[in-house]
Amino acid sequence: MFKIMFMDSHDYRENEQGGAIFGSNNHSFYHVEWQAISPELAGVNGRLILDHYSFNRVVGIQQVKEWEKMSNNFRVAVESEGEESKILFRKHIQLKDENSILILSKILRFLEEKKVSAPRILPTKENQLFFKEVEHFYQAFEFLAGDHFRGTSQELQAAAQGIARLHLVLRATPFEKEIVEKPVILPPWTLAGWKELQIAADQKTGLLNDVVKKNITYLVAQAEELTKKPIAVREQLIHCDLHPQNFIFEDGQLKAILDFEGVRMGELARDVGNACHRLVRQFVVFQGGDWRAHLAEGLKVFLQAYSEVNQLDNQEIAAIPHFIKDELLRKFFHNLNAYYREGEDKYIIGGELEKKLPLLREAAEIEKVLPTI
Repeated sequence: MFKIMFMDSHDYRENEQGGAIFGSNNHSFYHVEWQAISPELAGVNGRLILDHYSFNRVVGIQQVKEWEKMSNNFRVAVESEGEESKILFRKHIQLKDENSILILSKILRFLEEKKVSAPRILPTKENQLFFKEVEHFYQAFEFLAGDHFRGTSQELQAAAQGIARLHLVLRATPFEKEIVEKPVILPPWTLAGWKELQIAADQKTGLLNDVVKKNITYLVAQAEELTKKPIAVREQLIHCDLHPQNFIFEDGQLKAILDFEGVRMGELARDVGNACHRLVRQFVVFQGGDWRAHLAEGLKVFLQAYSEVNQLDNQEIAAIPHFIKDELLRKFFHNLNAYYREGEDKYIIGGELEKKLPLLREAAEIEKVLPTI
């Protein structure tokens, strides 16, 4: 049995002032939809597919109706020897060097061999796992019908166990050294770096900068707090981006975990913690009503299901809120550096910064509730 720890009214008002917590966000849209593409784009993709894969005809092409950062994904109906089937055709956007796409392909093939729920690569005519056209790499995959993680208890349990199996397999791989040597997408933040950002915010003017100035003291304080409590736990290869839209479910069953581009060496508790946060918050959203009535239940479902497959020790469970905060601070640090050093504002414009700030407050609520379950 477990009990739920409620905030007092003062804590609740503070969270409300900082933005609503445990509310729906971009990752709460679970239904996978597909949309028509231009005849020109359909023609280009159709030619590439027929040039590189052993299909007789491309019947139709649609693009996923989602915001895509790492790649463009297309559902393609193809015909081979009179039979029609579907494939997923992917144009990589951010992976532009051959070593990175090769490592990704090795990861997916390895997971297939180990029977982990992950996309299966279809080989080209030349039995290659990818091909390059102009400046982009392309791959084809077995098509997986279904939707993203909705937030049901059954799906939360299945996702936790799928993640645990993934972590068990990633403990020992033949390509670990290659991944360790690869540059990480989100390097760790430094306290000195946060202080520099605070100075930059004080010196810059403008409406967008005013938003940063309003919140950067809070972010620096969070960073300072984490540096007072360094945590050492076991490390291994981890996924690093386990959010609701990186799962495919059908009828409550996990069909695949997606997007392995960010796999890196890191703390197991970091990957478990961030997956737990992002999936449990969607569980809370899906239940509806007061989030305080569902948070403890979601945490218990996730952690029990995970531990049935891959046991966590007490230190790792206690470290979960620390690594949720640390990973969020990595993202804030990256986004603000892009703004002040490179003039890139896409990560903070249009309320993006304010939308992400409540996630840190959610980590604080998880920290309160975790010892009670």
